[in-house]
Amino acid sequence: MYTAAKPIIILLGILLNSYEYAFYKIMRKLNVLLLALAMMTLNSCSLIVDIFKAGYYVGIIVVVIVLGIILWLFSLFRGR
Repeated sequence: MYTAAKPIIILLGILLNSYEYAFYKIMRKLNVLLLALAMMTLNSCSLIVDIFKAGYYVGIIVVVIVLGIILWLFSLFRGR
């Protein structure tokens, strides 16, 4: 159903959303720029080394926690 107010409502929506659309376009360009900057400045090998270092330390922490829980459980059963 076509009404006479429909084009006015569409135009009003376009005017109100134009600021959001402009902000979206600027942010999209900024995101691409930041991604390109990160790709140029970060060395992929150093990134992979950092990931493996973090995984190594997290693995050590997890093993220590699991061993602590196992020793705690043994001490509970041994105390009876």
